[in-house]
Amino acid sequence: MSYASKIDKVVPMENITTMHINEILSELMFAKRIKMIELAHQTGVPQSTLSRILAGATTQPHRSSLEPLAAFFRVSVNQLVGKEPIPSLQRLSLSASQSLSVPLLTWAQVDSWITLGDTTEAYEMVQVDKALGEGSFAVTVEDAAMEPQFSRGAILIVDAKRTAKDRSFVIVKLGKSDKIVFRQLITDGINFYLRSLSPDFSQCGMTTMTDDDNILGVVLQVRKDYLE
Repeated sequence: MSYASKIDKVVPMENITTMHINEILSELMFAKRIKMIELAHQTGVPQSTLSRILAGATTQPHRSSLEPLAAFFRVSVNQLVGKEPIPSLQRLSLSASQSLSVPLLTWAQVDSWITLGDTTEAYEMVQVDKALGEGSFAVTVEDAAMEPQFSRGAILIVDAKRTAKDRSFVIVKLGKSDKIVFRQLITDGINFYLRSLSPDFSQCGMTTMTDDDNILGVVLQVRKDYLE
């Protein structure tokens, strides 16, 4: 998909990293319990632009996008892009980094967990061996789309704050169907694709990502108990 956009005045990019922008915006949204579609409505920033920033695809956000976002969250542009700290997020990050367990979600629960931080349910917890980003979770593979590397019953440990890169394994919400799937991200210049690994899924082995598709997290570990 093409990410061409109108050229506008940009903030000097010295000391700015996409990862900082991506993580900070995601944490601000999580703390405020606001979905991307509502944030777009409240700020006037197109949902496609927000999606690219959150996915790490936009490396030089326009000031016309940064200023309304900063105003909405009551932070400065420098804070939004990571040049200056946001004390409230530092406290949240410290709390999250101290947790070495993540909730095991069903696929139906993933979207509400990511967008709302749903804590109303009692989840089974999965222990992890290193700190993950806030909002991280685990989910069980239920289909054969990623076999043979990822078989049914395997538990995926997903970092909700990690920036996806070429060939990352990702959890994605498809905009067209609202279905949440497990795929491999393939990048080719400005184009992004989702790939299934199983030869049985050859009919949908590689699909082009659209602006409405949203990466919810990056798979860092996989666990499988082979003993019944």
